[in-house]
Amino acid sequence: AYQEQVRKSRRAQAKAMLLDIAAREERYFTENNCYTADFTELDFKASDVQGGKLYIDAHGHLTNASSGIYAITITTSDNNCPKDFTLTATALGDQTKDKEAGKSCTNPPLTLNSLGEKDPAECW
Repeated sequence: AYQEQVRKSRRAQAKAMLLDIAAREERYFTENNCYTADFTELDFKASDVQGGKLYIDAHGHLTNASSGIYAITITTSDNNCPKDFTLTATALGDQTKDKEAGKSCTNPPLTLNSLGEKDPAECW
C-alpha cells in the first residue's frame, strides 16, 4: 500500500509536468499559430533535453535519463506548422507498476493532447 501511494505521488508529478508543457504549447501557439515538438522552443534548456525527451525525477524536477522516473515526449501530426500535439509521459523503472483501481497507469502511458484529452482517464 505504501509503494502504491509513492507511485501515485510520482504520477502526480508527471501530470503536473504535462500540464505545464501544455500551457507552454498554448502560449507558443498564440505567438506562432502553430504548436511545436521542440522543447527548447518552449523555454526548456537544451541541456535538459536528451534525445528529444525530458526526464523527471520523483519530485518533478528535470533530471538525466538514468535517474528519471518518467520520460516525456511531444508528438505532432505535422512537422511544418502543427495544429495539434500529444504529450506522453512514459514510466520508467519501478514506476511502471503504477495502477489506479486495478488499471495500469503506464500501459498505455499517460497522455495529454491539444484538445485537453487525458488518457488513461482513470489515472488522471
